[in-house]
This record gives sequence, structure tokens and C-alpha cells, in this order.
Amino acid sequence: TDQMLFNSGTRSLRRNTEAVAKAQDRASAGRKVLRPSDDPISSAQILKYTKAIAQVNQHVRNMGESEEFLSVSDSALSGMQERIARASELAVEMVNASQEPSDRKIAAVEIKQIFEQLTGVANTTHKGQHVFAGNKIATKPFDFEKKWHGQHVGTSIEGPIEIVAYDPENAEDASNDQLNLTVDGVTVQV
Repeated sequence: TDQMLFNSGTRSLRRNTEAVAKAQDRASAGRKVLRPSDDPISSAQILKYTKAIAQVNQHVRNMGESEEFLSVSDSALSGMQERIARASELAVEMVNASQEPSDRKIAAVEIKQIFEQLTGVANTTHKGQHVFAGNKIATKPFDFEKKWHGQHVGTSIEGPIEIVAYDPENAEDASNDQLNLTVDGVTVQV
């Protein structure tokens, strides 16, 4: 009948209009799959690849951060190495019995300055995180009262660390040819 032919032609015209609209959407978006219902298998693959790309990008960012962190750490350790070498040099010089008390006083002042410099370097930060604080990166690991506040895996040091290279009470005879390191009440003489 005429009504059936009219309905059939209208349906065909609607399907063709929808197909043209989908083709225009794909062309303007530059993608074949716009909705998961367009192609479920391709949609699943697209999601899988998008996730993989995001993971790779995150790994690249993590590697960049790690490289920066290691560069800052390496630079700080190099600075520490130079200062420790100078302290060692002073210690070797001051062991000599021919050193005058005034020379020992000067060396003691320099050792104290070196220790304060080392404390400053030990508090190096990278993007607001303390490099040498172990897992307590938000906490400044050393303060100038010579207390360590960090944590090292396998070793935990709490309380004051005292280093004495010059005893002002015995300054007159300057006979202090040793370095005392006290950690948690245990003193080691070097």
C-alpha cells in the first residue's frame, strides 16, 4: 500500500540522515569511535592504550624528578666531601705536637664552622623536601643544636649527637688532640 511505501521511505531517509550525521561527527572530531556504542571492541582497546600512555607519561615524569633529586643529592655530597677533607686535613695538622695553642684554637673555630656548614648541607632540600631526611622528608633532619631528626632504614638515631673538637675549659693547654662523638649517651673518641 501507499502508506507502507511512505513509511519505508521515511525510515530509509532517517537512517541515511543519521549515518551522514555520524560521519560528519567523526570527520570533525578526527576519530572513528566517538562513543563506546559505536564500536565496543575498539573502545576497549582505546581505553587500554590511553591508560598505557598515561602510565608511560607518569614514568617519564618520575624519571625526571628522580634525576633532579639525584643531581641535588650528588651536589650536596660533593660539598660535604670537600668540607670533610678540610676537617681531616686540620685534624692531621693539629695532631702534631709542635702546634701552638693559638693554632689549635684557630683550628677548633674552623672545625666548628665546617660542622655548621655540614649541618647546612645536610639540610639540603629539593622542591620543599629534605634530601637527607630518610622517610621524614617534611622534617628538617638536622638543627644547629646538633640533633638529627631523620630516620634511616635499619638505623634510627634519636636524641642529641654531640661532637666536641675543642674543649674551651681546657683552652689554655690545648691538649685536646681528639674528637669526641656522642650518640645516645655513647661516646667514641677519635
